[in-house]
Amino acid sequence: PDGEDVYLYLPALGRVDRLIGGDRTRKLLGTDFTYAEIQQLQGMLLGGTTARAADAKILERDAFVLDTKTDPEATGYVKVRSFVDQPTCTLLKAELFAVPEAPRKVLEASIASLVEVEPYWLMLGYQLMDRAEGTVTRVQLSDVYRLERLDDALFEPASFYRVEP
Repeated sequence: PDGEDVYLYLPALGRVDRLIGGDRTRKLLGTDFTYAEIQQLQGMLLGGTTARAADAKILERDAFVLDTKTDPEATGYVKVRSFVDQPTCTLLKAELFAVPEAPRKVLEASIASLVEVEPYWLMLGYQLMDRAEGTVTRVQLSDVYRLERLDDALFEPASFYRVEP
């Protein structure tokens, strides 16, 4: 009834952080990312009204364009414009608007990092530019493997330190 409980396990630091209310819009671990942005970009948990705009070409690839109006109190943004690769359904670019006129942050994929882990396509590299702060965060994922089912203990805060994915 009080909303969702969100815990972020940081294996490299060996600790669990609980995110409460306004914590969702603060920067995570010295990056330009906030938890709310990650949720919104993954299309999880945060509501909004999405409409399809005219298709576009991004990074020399055909993309679907989606405009999502979001709750600024929950996300910090009034709108997110997403550019989704048509052949692979991966996110090529996202523009996050704190005001309607211009994006505050822009997330862009590294096309060279696009890989297929059958039957899925994954983008392993992104960079997030914070135009207001003049900073950039680059993310490069690795060690991708597919699990058919995750252990339920992975989702229990008391088990975070004892269960390996």
